[in-house]
Amino acid sequence: MRTATHTFALPTERDAATAREFLHELAPLLVSKKNLSVTVHRVGIPIRRRKVGIPEALLRSLLDAAKLVAEGHPFAVLAADDEVSAQEAADFLRVSRPYVLNLLHVGDPWKRSLPKPKN
Repeated sequence: MRTATHTFALPTERDAATAREFLHELAPLLVSKKNLSVTVHRVGIPIRRRKVGIPEALLRSLLDAAKLVAEGHPFAVLAADDEVSAQEAADFLRVSRPYVLNLLHVGDPWKRSLPKPKN
């Protein structure tokens, strides 16, 4: 398993507008079962355009992230099999580390063995 690394950045209004445009253009393509590809280029920078395929699983994640950005929410990508420390979980959930440790020791069967919180 990997150790989690994630960064939160608050989207700008320009980011949100671009995300809304992205959703408007690409969301309808999800209903199609055809292979998808996009042409990638940086706006305002004259570089060679390149056509690349997008796996359906990645497209769904991109759309989920775009929805968050369109609404102005920061987001982070976290692999389903990432391990996080109690502090990372607390930061991610915006609660204290002792609160996370207390939740884990209440009896969740999937928890890993962690030291008991000090009172």
